[in-house]
Amino acid sequence: MLLAGQAFALGLMMAWILVPASAIFLEAYGSGLLPVTYIGAAAAGIASSASLSAALRRRTLSAVAAQVSAGLACLLATAWVLLWKFEAEWVSFGLLVLVPIIVPIGFVFVVGQAGMLLDVRVLKATYARVIAGFALGFVAGGLAGSPLLRALGGTEHLLAAAALVAGTFLLLVEVTCRTFSAELSVVDVVHDGAERPTLRVLLRHRYITLIVAFQMLSAAESQWLDYLVFDRASQRYEDSEELAQFIGRFTAIAYGADILFLLLVAGLLLRRFGLRYGLTANSVAVMTLIGGMILAASLQGSAATIVFVLIVATRVTDLVFSDGTSRTSLSAAYQVVPSALRLVTQAKVEGLAVPVAIGASGVILVVLRWAGGTEGILLPVLTSVVVAAWIVVAALVYRGYRVNLLASLRRRTLDPAALNLDGADGLVVIERLVDSDDERDVRLALDVLAGANHAALPAILSRLTEDQRLDLRATALERLVDVEPQMAAVAARRGLADPSFPVRAVSIRVLAAVGGAADVDDIAASANDSPPDVMVAAAAAITRLGSDAARVRVAADLVRLARSRAARDRVIAAQMFGECEPGEWMDRSVLRALLDDPDHDVVNAALAATRWPHEAELVHHVTDHLHVRRTSIAAVDALVRGRDSVLDHVEDHLQGHAFGRRGQVLLARVCRRIGGVSARSVLHRHVDHPDREVGLAVMTALAALAPQGTAGGAADDFDAAEMDQPGHTAVVRADLEHATYVLRALVALDGLSSTDLLRAALRDELDLVRQRLVVGLSMRHGTEALDRVQFQFAQHDPRSHALALEWLDVTLTGADRAVVAMLEPGMSDHARLRALARRFPVAAIDPVDAILELAHDRDRRWRRPWITACAIQAAAVLADDGVESAMIAEIESAINLDDHDDEIVRETLSGIRQRRSAGRSRLDPLSEVDRTA
Repeated sequence: MLLAGQAFALGLMMAWILVPASAIFLEAYGSGLLPVTYIGAAAAGIASSASLSAALRRRTLSAVAAQVSAGLACLLATAWVLLWKFEAEWVSFGLLVLVPIIVPIGFVFVVGQAGMLLDVRVLKATYARVIAGFALGFVAGGLAGSPLLRALGGTEHLLAAAALVAGTFLLLVEVTCRTFSAELSVVDVVHDGAERPTLRVLLRHRYITLIVAFQMLSAAESQWLDYLVFDRASQRYEDSEELAQFIGRFTAIAYGADILFLLLVAGLLLRRFGLRYGLTANSVAVMTLIGGMILAASLQGSAATIVFVLIVATRVTDLVFSDGTSRTSLSAAYQVVPSALRLVTQAKVEGLAVPVAIGASGVILVVLRWAGGTEGILLPVLTSVVVAAWIVVAALVYRGYRVNLLASLRRRTLDPAALNLDGADGLVVIERLVDSDDERDVRLALDVLAGANHAALPAILSRLTEDQRLDLRATALERLVDVEPQMAAVAARRGLADPSFPVRAVSIRVLAAVGGAADVDDIAASANDSPPDVMVAAAAAITRLGSDAARVRVAADLVRLARSRAARDRVIAAQMFGECEPGEWMDRSVLRALLDDPDHDVVNAALAATRWPHEAELVHHVTDHLHVRRTSIAAVDALVRGRDSVLDHVEDHLQGHAFGRRGQVLLARVCRRIGGVSARSVLHRHVDHPDREVGLAVMTALAALAPQGTAGGAADDFDAAEMDQPGHTAVVRADLEHATYVLRALVALDGLSSTDLLRAALRDELDLVRQRLVVGLSMRHGTEALDRVQFQFAQHDPRSHALALEWLDVTLTGADRAVVAMLEPGMSDHARLRALARRFPVAAIDPVDAILELAHDRDRRWRRPWITACAIQAAAVLADDGVESAMIAEIESAINLDDHDDEIVRETLSGIRQRRSAGRSRLDPLSEVDRTA
């Protein structure tokens, strides 16, 4: 209300400036000097923009707005006195110079306050009402202009009224500032070391440059259309009173249409068609009418009445769409400019770029008049060229809006490789990290040095090999192998005599990589009477560096340990299989027995020891361990090491339900970790898996393998066409349709306490569908973007939610746009159902029919035994309460108890039968389902 009041005052003030200034100027100087006012506006705009930007860097927006409006009131009062007492007609020139500056700067204040008080979604939905206040003020000024002229006795007296309205604008700004002092008391301070946001700095941002171009092209075409209206009107009306009346009627008609459009359809169209429509509708509509204007002028001449009507209609259309689409859309577009640059950007664009564009259009008009006049079709043709460029820029602004909107959702993380080590100061910082007592600081320093490939890294690693912290010593040894192998070998030989077994084990592994045959005896000696990890490391090193006889001895020890009764020995045997170099000396058939071992630790060690293609015949043994929770992780790792050679086996088990839900979910994870073309092909063929949880795992894997833009990067073999396969779209659509049925059931059962458990099951189903929808979108738009959207939704700040919803709104198309109803926080089930039902109509259903539908599942829509069991329980409670006694009988006739393939459904229905046959008068609502669950 307060923002709309400010806009109303701004519109009323502008009407009472424009009407007298235009009439007096045209009568005194004619339309030939109008372009000169445009050039003057450019010069004044440069000065005002610089002053406004400097003021906004030091003071709050509201304080600056108050000062400007107070100064404007004084200026208008002075102009009135000069015209009234001294008949200084030259004042009208200054007022016309002022008009193109006051409007954009006034909207800088209004839009800036709106951006601080409203999130981007609310801004798009309600800002048209604020603009309607401006239009209403202009209409009121135009309609009241004629009566005021008669009452006051002179055109110039409207300026006194305009001065009073400027004071009203000041009052409204003060009230708004006091009402929302916390939100409006922010000053965007430039931090030390940061560049001042000058025009040159702002134009380095491509998005800001596009906004500047958009506004300049819009201002230029509007100014030329305005000139055409006043130029042709001055030829048709010679008296200033007639001109003033025409301007008043024109203003009333233009802004009357503007108000109707803003209040009735602007917000609706913007919500329905989004920002793409908002940014391009104005230019497309104007281009259409200009084409008609050029055609009519070519056929009937430029002085024809139809041409004048088309000129007026084009200007009215431009004004209406400018307020109803372009201005509202740009107010949202500004919200994704970095906050530190937002107000300065608005001030530069509105206070400088717009007047400069107006000035440039004035220069061109002067040249045209000097070269041959503006009465033909040359000016409309030039205007059409500008509008064509405007359409292109509008499309680019929309694309930039989407990119910058995603950037607004980003969370920055530290990239150690990006840290700057130039100069001595950087190395001093690294030395402090290395000497830190916190091992995380030391590892960060090593990461930074490794990322920069710094010459100091080998010396620092060598020093850390003698550190008292065992973990750091081991880490330094392992890293030194890749940086300086000879230094690593020397340090590892020292470590063989270290009393710490972990250091000794790492030293042996380092020597296995960079040592020689001369180290074998020392390695064997250091492994005597040592813990298992040292024994395993020694066996691996001996098989790599030792003789054939030494390998035979290791093989004999391995078989002996594998046949031991002690599980600890069998674990060591499996670990030796994993670390020792494969060869003919090793009998790997022993590994089959270890995979079938009853001890899970032994199995996990054996799974870790599997190597492909050596254990290709054991793939079925490996896969079987996916069903056991304690061995499933190791089984997944083993299959991943098989890469493409196991994918045929994986696909066989992904088909149908025989392998079980848990196993199939883990197989999808295997494909995800394998990656590549073949794994993606397998996943694509199962994206519509009949089990929704398995399908979710498949979709998650595909989304993780999709390209992530600059942040993630896709594999080199990725085909971009994979992201938009028809199957992906069908899955999202099917999930949205299923969500509609879930919501219909929830709405039907709302308020029935006897269906609490069933509604909880439906909530779980809705959560599953919501996860599938997010992942389904991630398959096409990348997980990075959707992860950030999810992160924004998890915040408690409505502005964060609005940014996420806005990104979805500008990114999703077609049926996908309905996903917003499933993701928007705070929506009720009824609201979500209404939103989805627009695309997936469903008939309303009563509670009894909803329960029967869930229990029968004749269409195989639900495919969830738990939901079926909960529906049976809810039916039993209602039947026992006498609500619908025939429900249980109908369910029993529909479900064959003996043939049903799910235990929880059989036991739930069987338990209900037993209780009813025992003659219990009332059923415990939770007992059967709780027991079977």
